[in-house]
Amino acid sequence: MVKSIRFILALTLILFLSPLLLIVSICIYISDPGSVLFKALRVGKGGEVFTIYKFRSMKNSKAGSKITSKNDDRIFGFGKLIRKTKLDELPQLLNILKGDMAFIGPRPENVEIVENYYDDFLRKSLKVKPGLASPGSLFNYTHLEELIEGDNAEEIYLDKILKVKVGVDVLYADKKNIIYDLKICLKTISTIVKIAFGKKQFNYPIEYEELKKKYYISL
Repeated sequence: MVKSIRFILALTLILFLSPLLLIVSICIYISDPGSVLFKALRVGKGGEVFTIYKFRSMKNSKAGSKITSKNDDRIFGFGKLIRKTKLDELPQLLNILKGDMAFIGPRPENVEIVENYYDDFLRKSLKVKPGLASPGSLFNYTHLEELIEGDNAEEIYLDKILKVKVGVDVLYADKKNIIYDLKICLKTISTIVKIAFGKKQFNYPIEYEELKKKYYISL
């Protein structure tokens, strides 16, 4: 039943948003000709590897770190806009249609990072389907991304950010329910709108405070 509802809702959103998806695709191609989609391997529920889809926001000719820094010069102009407004994540509605992802759930991580840096605690986040939004992704959006800057973005992410971001999602996975998911959904939409209109300061989420008290994990 839940899977059917998820499929119908994702399909409805794709159809409803199709004009926006087309406009974004055209703008990406004009900004930096090439594929409008970015595909990458990510780890989902139970450690299953799948291909995730995003609108491409980086230049075709640029390679480098798996982690994007605050002022990464690989991001083209329109790419900055779709990253700020999270429009780059909309193609993951296809992942929801395929059953790889849910609307709400821990953000799926790079395969190499999971294999090399996830301990038993972080692997608890893999017991539920990954999603478009989660407490960890919201915390990353409002606070953690600002900490990743310079040429050592990957080092900063792995040393300071990873355990906090995924740790918050471990707490989510332990408490996942319909009401909690609805709250995250509404908070995500609200936060994206606020950031789009210029808001920069946000309170730490209650999940982070719980993570510090319960597991002594902090920035």
